[in-house]
Formats: sequence, structure tokens, C-alpha cells
Amino acid sequence: MGIEENIRESAYRLFAERGFSCPTSAITKDAGVSQGILFHYFGTKDELIADLYAEAVEGYYAEAATAFASGVEDPDGFVKTLKRSWLRQVDWCLDHWVEFSYMRMFEESERAAAGVVPEKVGRFLDEQIERGRSLGAVRSFDDAYLVEVGNAVTAATVRHLHAHPEKRGDEGFMEQAWRIYWQPKEC
Repeated sequence: MGIEENIRESAYRLFAERGFSCPTSAITKDAGVSQGILFHYFGTKDELIADLYAEAVEGYYAEAATAFASGVEDPDGFVKTLKRSWLRQVDWCLDHWVEFSYMRMFEESERAAAGVVPEKVGRFLDEQIERGRSLGAVRSFDDAYLVEVGNAVTAATVRHLHAHPEKRGDEGFMEQAWRIYWQPKEC
């Protein structure tokens, strides 16, 4: 693992454990580098925090984008693709628990108001909501609210599965969790 990856790994974990007040000296000590090296890669602590968030969000939504890579031409196809996308995102969160925890902490902080969501992620969400609407699958409602509700249900599902790993393979549980995720968006 390279120097920058060591810094990222330490920063994700320590920020997730201690919050954004965690000093950069703790991150550099954990990563085995000097403060100068950290600031060479990231400039400032705020840039490190924003960069980590952007990286985690892009990883999270890359799973969704993969599911939507093939065209969807009908409402049922859209719903099936959205479900596959959502299940991939849940798996990503469970497989990247520290990044997921960091992402949620960031989104619940005052830093989220700064609009750090990567532009391509915002475009992707807008495109999928519009695609679902044009197919008659997604209700016409405040897009930002639909995304927030979806993120909250996804986070609750992930936290529950993390606490109860035996449910990860439980098709009945996952189907019910999907229905709770999908219901607010359904026409």
C-alpha cells in the first residue's frame, strides 16, 4: 500500500471513530508519515475530509451506476434495475464499513451543507430519477427529499445488517427492506 493510501485508511478510520476533531497528528502517527507528507497530498485538513467523502460517495454510487449501465426501457425493468442497484449499494456499505460510517458521519455534519457531493454523482441521481419518471415508475415529488429518504432507509438497513450479519443472506428480510426503500418513490 502506498503512502497516500495509508493516510486515507488511517483518516477514514480515525475520523469515523473520533469525529472531525481528530487531530491530523493522530492520523499521521497512525499512517506512519509526517504532517508535511499529509499536507503534501491533501493541502489542508478540510481538503482531506472533503476528498475522503468524495471518494467514498463515488465508490458507493459506482455500484449503482454499474447496475444501470444497460438501458432500461420500461417501468418494470427500471424497478428491477433499481433494486439490483440498491442491493449492490447495501453490499458495498457492508464491505466498506469504515467508509460507510465516515460517509454517514459527514452527511450528518455541518460540512454536508457545503455541497461536496461530486458533480457526476449528482448528475447520475438526477438522470435516474428523471428516467424513472419518464417511464412512469417514480412519483413526481421533491427529488432531494426522495434521495434523503432513500439514503436514510439504506443506512438503517446497512446498520441493521452490520449488527445482525446472519440476515445478510435472508431473502425475506432483504425483500422487506427493499419494499421499505422503494415504497416512497413508487407511483
